[in-house]
Order: sequence, then C-alpha cells, then structure tokens
Amino acid sequence: MRRMALRRLRSAGGLARSLFIYWRPGRQRGLQRLYQPFIQPGTVAFDIGAHLGDRSAAFHALGAKVVALEPQPDLAKWFKRLVKPPTITLLRWRRPYGGLCRDRDQPQQPDPFHPGHRVAGADRRTQRRL
Repeated sequence: MRRMALRRLRSAGGLARSLFIYWRPGRQRGLQRLYQPFIQPGTVAFDIGAHLGDRSAAFHALGAKVVALEPQPDLAKWFKRLVKPPTITLLRWRRPYGGLCRDRDQPQQPDPFHPGHRVAGADRRTQRRL
C-alpha cells in the first residue's frame, strides 16, 4: 500500500515537472521558430513519443496535420486534455508489440526488421484523415 502511494506521488511529481518545463510561457514560439524550416502548411508531421503534446501543438500551429503516438496511457490522457485541435490524431498503444489501435478487419503484416513481430497500420478513420 505504501509503495503504491509512493509510486503515485513520484508520478504526479514527474507530471508536474513536465508540465512546468514543456508548457511554460514562450516555449511554443521557440518550438515554432525551430521547426518552421522543416514543416510546411498542409504536410503531415509525426510526433512519436508525444509526451504532453508540446511539439504536436507547435506542428499544428505551423499548419501541419499531426499524427502523434504516446505509448504511456497517463501521458496520453494529459495529451488529450492539453492538445485538442481536430487536425491532430493521437494514436493509442494497446499492448506491447501488439500494434496501434486499428480496425479489427485490417490484417497485420510481418515486420521485416523484427522477425516474429507483426505490424498493424493506422485504423481506417486515421487513414481517411491523412
């Protein structure tokens, strides 16, 4: 019981620290200046390991359609709270090596780089948005 309370306290402290660092005033302007040469309006930008969505928000502000992946469920919940534009798609991770959320009818393909693993594509709703 005590161990679980300590773990929750550490997690809350880490989340508060991340919110302070990544969503502090002025940071978005700096990220937009940094990524402006690489991201053109209307392009698709990927944010893998999206954390709290600060870079996804910057990509969106530059006019990109954003596909973000955050494998940690607690951070994905905060991502949804902080970043809400309709041009940002957050893919959810279901289980280790199990693939992204997808349509059940879509077959999984063998992963050529990791024998024995299977790769699932984006679900149909995500494919239509891209």
